Amino acid sequence: SALAANFPLRWPQALLDLFKFQSVIGNISEFASPDCEFSSVDKANDFYKVIAFYAILPVIVPAFFSFLWLVVACVKRKGLHDIIGKAEKFTVLDHIILTNVVTLFLMYPTICNKTISLFACKRVGPLAYLDADLQEQCFQGRHLVMVLTLGIGQIIVWVFGLPGFAVYMMRKHKQGGTHSRPSPAER
Repeated sequence: SALAANFPLRWPQALLDLFKFQSVIGNISEFASPDCEFSSVDKANDFYKVIAFYAILPVIVPAFFSFLWLVVACVKRKGLHDIIGKAEKFTVLDHIILTNVVTLFLMYPTICNKTISLFACKRVGPLAYLDADLQEQCFQGRHLVMVLTLGIGQIIVWVFGLPGFAVYMMRKHKQGGTHSRPSPAER
């Protein structure tokens, strides 16, 4: 969104505000970076811990927000399909879905960035070394294990799987050329 905001177009103010909001919130690594927690001598090991953290973050954060909405529903004595809020047209489940979609949308660039950083290597002579720790040889030993488990897994599940799932859900709920909300029976 920061890139789009820099295009020489006359964006509506609401869109400029959205771009500004996303530039602050979208890169969660700026304000919730686990890098600060790790300070061991083995920088590659700390780097792998950060990659693992970002691998589970898209599960933990939506689960947390879903839990919060369920607490709100319990306090207000509402069920998942009961209307909640001032607008009186959205259910608890609608709020959970919207919160999780927006949260994942904002987290997506950071998740992709961290995933791709696992593959970032620098050539030094005939060998390649991990950009995050130039003492860690790329695609050998521990790095190879991390690439085959975390790297490939995150690329399949988060980098390609998350947008693929979004496209699938939009196509599933497309009716008559327009997108419609599924009825409670379809959920």
